[in-house]
Amino acid sequence: MKKIFILSACAALAVVLVGFAVFQWFRIVGAALGDDAPPYYAREPEADNFTWPELPRDNGDGGDYIPEPAEPVEPPEEPEPTPQPTPTPFPEPIAITSVSGLGGAAYRGGLELPVAGATGWAAAYIYLLSEPRLPPPPPEEVYEEIYEDIYEDTYEDIYENYVYEECHYNYEAYYYEVYPCEDCDEIYAYDEYPAAEYPQYYEYLEPVEILAALSPGQAFVIILAYGDWWYVKLPDGLSGWVLHSGCFINLPDVIPSIVYRISNAYYSLKRSGEYEIPNISGQALYSAWAFNPRLGRYEFIVPALYASVRRIFAAQQAALAQGDTLVIYEAFRPRATQQNVVRNLQALMNENNAVYEALNTPPWHPGWFISHGISNHQRGAAIDASLGRVTEYEIRFINGFAYRRVTGFAPHEMPTTMHNLHPGAAVFTAPRSGTLAETMTEGALLLQSYFTRNGFTLLSSEWWHFDDPAGISVARAHNMTGDFFTPLIFSVLPNNT
Repeated sequence: MKKIFILSACAALAVVLVGFAVFQWFRIVGAALGDDAPPYYAREPEADNFTWPELPRDNGDGGDYIPEPAEPVEPPEEPEPTPQPTPTPFPEPIAITSVSGLGGAAYRGGLELPVAGATGWAAAYIYLLSEPRLPPPPPEEVYEEIYEDIYEDTYEDIYENYVYEECHYNYEAYYYEVYPCEDCDEIYAYDEYPAAEYPQYYEYLEPVEILAALSPGQAFVIILAYGDWWYVKLPDGLSGWVLHSGCFINLPDVIPSIVYRISNAYYSLKRSGEYEIPNISGQALYSAWAFNPRLGRYEFIVPALYASVRRIFAAQQAALAQGDTLVIYEAFRPRATQQNVVRNLQALMNENNAVYEALNTPPWHPGWFISHGISNHQRGAAIDASLGRVTEYEIRFINGFAYRRVTGFAPHEMPTTMHNLHPGAAVFTAPRSGTLAETMTEGALLLQSYFTRNGFTLLSSEWWHFDDPAGISVARAHNMTGDFFTPLIFSVLPNNT
C-alpha cells in the first residue's frame, strides 16, 4: 500500500510539472506572438526595467509640440572619412512645375506633405487607364449564367484574367464590354457591341481604355489622388490613372521630417561582426542621391510601398512627440543588390570560419540575416531604421505647407552598428522566443515601440528591421519582386489651392 501511495504521489507531481511547463510554453509564445500576430513575426518586446517616457505636455498655445533640444551625446564611431553620395544626373523635367489639389487637411492625404507632386513608381506590372476604375462587372444574374452555362470556373477568375490580360490579345480597340455569348463558350470584348440586341447589359458596357502597360520601376509624377487611384504623368507626357496599391512613393516627398541616411547608396555599413563583407562593405551598392526640386535640396531617393507609408508616418509622429526622430537607412532594396549581398556573404563564410560559425550556430542560420529569396525590402514593405534624439530643427514651408525638418540629432545607443549581420544584433536570444538578448538597449526598445505600436512587426535577428504585414499582403497580391532600380525622380511642388 505504501508503494502504491508513493507511485501515485510521483505520478501526480509529474502531471503538475508537465502542466506547468505547458503553461509556461504557451505564456512565452503568447507573449512573443500575441493572438492576432502573424505566425512569422514577433510582438513588441517588453522589459521589466524599462519605463516608457511620458508624453510631453502641450506648449500652451494649441500648436504642435516642438521638442526642447536635448543634451548632445557622443555619436557612435563611423568610418572615416565617410564619402558623400554621388549625385545622380537630374533627368529632363516633366512639363509641369507644380500641381493643384483639393486644399486643406484632406489634400495632404494624412501625411506631412500632399501626395500630389510626389514621385511614384510602378512596383509591379500595372496598367495606365483612361478612367479611375476597372471595367464594371455584369450583374449577379449574368455571373450565374456565365458560371453555370459557359464556364466551370468562378466569375472572379474569369473577370480577373480577362481584365489583366486583355491588352495582350491584340484587339483593335481596348474597350471592356463583358457579356455572355449564347452560341459559343467564350467571352468576347468588342468596341461595337450591339446594345439594341442586349439592352439588359448595355449599362454595364462602359469603355475603359488602356493607355499603356507600365513595367516595374517606371517613374511618374503624381498629379492627383482619388480613392484607390492616382492620376499620374509619365516623363513622355502621357497621363492616366493607376491603382496605387501597385505603386511605390518617394518617402522624402511626403514625410520630409524623417532623417534619411541610405548608406547602401554611398558607403554600405554591411559587415558581419568585426569582418567586412568583400565587395559590399564601404561600397555604393546602387544610386539613390539626387537634387529634389520639391524640397529644394539634395536628398536621398527612398521608394516605399504606398500602402505602408501612413504607418511609417504614424511611427515618425510618435517619435517626434517624444523629441525623437526616425533615421531611415533603407526601405526598398533592389533584388539585384540583395543577391549581391547574399553571394558575397556566402563567399566570406566560405573563407572565414569565425563568420561561418557565428551565422550557423543554432538557433540562427544565415537566412535570418539576409534573405536568400525575395525580401520584404523588395516589396517596399520593410524599413531599416535607427533612432535619434532631436537637437536641432527648423520649420520649413513648401507652397504654404509647413513641416519640421530635423537638422541635428544625437543617436540613441543601439546594440550594434547598423546592418551588422551577426547574432550580436539579435533582439531575442532565439527566434520568436520573447526573451530579450542581453545586448538590447533602451534606445532599441524605444525604436521598436514607435514601430510596433503603429502596425509594424520586428525581426528577431535584427534590431533595425521592421515589417509591415498589411503592406506585405498588398505587395504579394501584386507579385512584387523588386527587379528594378529607381535612380530618377520627377518631384514637383504642390499648390495649396
